[in-house]
Amino acid sequence: KELVERICKQYPDLPSAVAEKMDELQNGVATRVKLFGQLVLWTVEMRRLEELVASLPPPPGSSPSPTPMKASAAKPPPKGGDEDAEFSATASAMIQKDMKRTDLLPENLEFLQKEIDDLENDAAVLGMMLAQSVHQREQAEDEALSRAAPRSFLSLWRRR
Repeated sequence: KELVERICKQYPDLPSAVAEKMDELQNGVATRVKLFGQLVLWTVEMRRLEELVASLPPPPGSSPSPTPMKASAAKPPPKGGDEDAEFSATASAMIQKDMKRTDLLPENLEFLQKEIDDLENDAAVLGMMLAQSVHQREQAEDEALSRAAPRSFLSLWRRR
């Protein structure tokens, strides 16, 4: 806002339509920065979700995958400075890629919003996969307990 106001003060004969267009573009730049930041955050979160999904054990009763992941191979979520480093590395890589784009501001805003929407949808799908895995694991545990409980009860009763 301040930049356009300064230009208008410096050039008082500037047509109001030009000032309005500059103000619109200035607001678009702020929106672009916000959307780009959201895109970086969603990209980092998607990477974490993908790692979680990849580390899930196979569903009970299914054959293990040809290359099962060991529990030690799954990385825990980053802590403290690691999150900052991950964000910085991701942002730097995305900035390098973004600098090669040649679209104009309106098209770029649409592109960024579409990318964010796609990542949000992907995150929802991965979240459902994680929830389904937890649900299946809980069901398997409940079934194992229900099968084990009668035997335990009978063995306790026979000891009397």
